[in-house]
Amino acid sequence: MANNSPLQFFASFSVFRGPLVLTQNKTLLGEDADTPIRPHADTFSGQACPKNLSDCLFSWSIACIIVSALPPQSTPQSPPKQGISDKNSMRYLSKISFVATLGLAFAVLGPAQAAEKHLTILMAIPDLAFPFFVHMVDQAKDEANKTGDIELIISDGQRSSPKETADVEAAITKGVDGIMISPNDVDALAPAIQEAVDAKIPIVTIDRRVNKVPGVLAHVGADNVKGGEAQGQLIEKLFPDGANVMNLQGQSGSSPAIDRNKGLHNVLDQAKDKYKFVFEDTAGFDRAKGLAVTESALAGMQKPPDVIVAANDDMALGALEALKARNLLGKVKLIGFDALPEALGQIKAGNLTATIEQLPGGQVRGALQALVAFLREGKKPDQQVILLTPIAITSDNLNQAERLNEVK
Repeated sequence: MANNSPLQFFASFSVFRGPLVLTQNKTLLGEDADTPIRPHADTFSGQACPKNLSDCLFSWSIACIIVSALPPQSTPQSPPKQGISDKNSMRYLSKISFVATLGLAFAVLGPAQAAEKHLTILMAIPDLAFPFFVHMVDQAKDEANKTGDIELIISDGQRSSPKETADVEAAITKGVDGIMISPNDVDALAPAIQEAVDAKIPIVTIDRRVNKVPGVLAHVGADNVKGGEAQGQLIEKLFPDGANVMNLQGQSGSSPAIDRNKGLHNVLDQAKDKYKFVFEDTAGFDRAKGLAVTESALAGMQKPPDVIVAANDDMALGALEALKARNLLGKVKLIGFDALPEALGQIKAGNLTATIEQLPGGQVRGALQALVAFLREGKKPDQQVILLTPIAITSDNLNQAERLNEVK
């Protein structure tokens, strides 16, 4: 060893250092060699690893391979015997195999570790009083847990645009890595969303699209126009000879309410002589308002409408109570939107005609995946606007509903 070159010394240190790190940190390989565990950013000595960890270890391994491949030093006085030479060769080959494998393992683990960059993401919701948004939050939490190393901050806008604006501004000040938002009012929240874009914080909108702000990373939602058209097409199917229609519209200023109403009219206005809107008014996506507005409308009609169509299930379930009070259940067709478990249960019971499935779980999971891919890999989505196509759910195809397993 006295005549070892600096390169041999460095390689010896490298071979020693590699196993030392592995034995000190069992979380790298686990107790069972057949069950490797993906390293966390603080695996090594409780501190974040250097960014060029894989490069360093790869260099060590290459040095080990070079030196281990050199023939052993021998003296003229004692030439090696053939048997000993063969054994030494096998030892050198084993060393080369071990070191090469170790180097490759660390080269692979390095990028995987970088992919686990800790992220803090705001999820801003208009109002957690709506079961639809509660389900979205639950799905987002599940996706974040599956993805790993994500702190998801949930803010409840409480159906107040100033409150939701303040939540976004607070997140910008905090320095979050990214934002997912379903705006209470697309126009009122536009300045706050622009502020996030200006602060270089990537933002993805969910369910409700903000057209006025350039620079939004992506929008993931349902095609609400097609959802409204699905309601209209179902009415045509149920009433091929025409019908009197009562329309409960959603919250004024929200893009889903605007788009669903547009889709409904796209279909039925093509045959205005057959399909007449005998009542249209907003009930604000609210069940209590849905009940009150329906009661008031029915009280002012000489005969009930053939069908009541609502821009969400909460309003439809409120209307259902008004129909029940007048003994009109089953006599007036009732169509909702959102495919809430309670609505699916009423379809199963025969009290609700249909609802529209817009896959909220698919929306929020897609939004989080797009945001994480950009933050960790710098990858932008192939499409800036990603729209899922809603479908009408009736008793004939209940099995296609996303939340059927939640029906009590």
